[in-house]
Amino acid sequence: VCLDVGKVNFPVIAQLNRFYFFKIVPLIGKWLMPGQEMFDYLPHSSINYPDQKKLKKILLEEGFQKVDVYDFVFGASTIHVAQKPASS
Repeated sequence: VCLDVGKVNFPVIAQLNRFYFFKIVPLIGKWLMPGQEMFDYLPHSSINYPDQKKLKKILLEEGFQKVDVYDFVFGASTIHVAQKPASS
């Protein structure tokens, strides 16, 4: 099970999500945990992170089976559930 950020496919919602993720989340993070850089790092690290379909493909190529993807908040958050094949 992998809970991660995803890519929103609806243009208007994607713009709102980018604004929230790149502007609001870092402000909240700095307020809650002053001096922590993770809230600046996370949005920027998500730029090159694969989208839901690409990550599913990667998991399948690496030998995982039954890969399911569950999107939340229009895809801004996503869960990948994959099964590792039994060893023989």
